[in-house]
Amino acid sequence: MKNKGEFGRTYSDTILSQLLQLIPRHVFEAVEREHPSARKARVFTRWAQFVIWP
Repeated sequence: MKNKGEFGRTYSDTILSQLLQLIPRHVFEAVEREHPSARKARVFTRWAQFVIWP
């Protein structure tokens, strides 16, 4: 998807950005609240793990 950026430059969303738009963060967080984990994340949040998951 082409967008107009700062200074009128055209840019394209990355594929990762387009995929993440399919799953809104607030929906992800709602599911996370429904299925709590007994363990606390040490380094990365669940959202960060989801985003960097290959």
